[in-house]
Amino acid sequence: MKNETDGGEDRIGTYLDRIDADRPLRRAIRRAQKVARAEGILDGLRAAMGPTSVFVDCGAHYGETTLAVADSGAQIHSFEPDPANWLHLTAACGHLPNVTLHNAAVAKEDGSITIYGSSRYADKESWRSSGSSTIADNTSINQSDAHEVRAISLLGFLRHLIEKHGRITILKMDIEGAEVEILEQLIATDIFNHINLTLVETHRWLFPNMRDRYAALYDFADKNPDRNLYLQWI
Repeated sequence: MKNETDGGEDRIGTYLDRIDADRPLRRAIRRAQKVARAEGILDGLRAAMGPTSVFVDCGAHYGETTLAVADSGAQIHSFEPDPANWLHLTAACGHLPNVTLHNAAVAKEDGSITIYGSSRYADKESWRSSGSSTIADNTSINQSDAHEVRAISLLGFLRHLIEKHGRITILKMDIEGAEVEILEQLIATDIFNHINLTLVETHRWLFPNMRDRYAALYDFADKNPDRNLYLQWI
């Protein structure tokens, strides 16, 4: 007997294709699907991690993902450059012995970089701060809400961790557009041979001028499944 839920995702996809007139609703449903899928992935990964695992959380925000992984005992390094987010992150995770917090943005090189607050959701701090970006060509940033922050070379940091621990279990990136140039840099090296899984939230809709670069990243991920580069994170 055919299960009544068979093909359910296909039917949902077909329905979503018909509701272009209500784009906010469509985006909300799409995001709910992605969140559910991401939470399922994270639950499975957390169950498989332990004290010898290494998790790198780039764009930790208020510490939601860091906290979700922390009880596994994994060694966690969490990066957050936004000043408002940093206060929440330290309050939520600063006491955890297996978590190291870095008040810095990940970038291609060490140094300093400007971070801009988001112009979206001005009346909701957690939503606004989740859109902070170091990319000036971001269609949703507030140019007047700018701060200079420390930048750390992600490639250099990952190489240091690999030298110390042998492998990285999970690398997660939610860095509002900065993922493009960093991933391009990482792809040009052998670094993915030493990372079990890389989870990335991409932000293609905010950067129309980088459409071709995003397409190239997706093409690389599709053609190199052995690199375990997943570009459909929340």
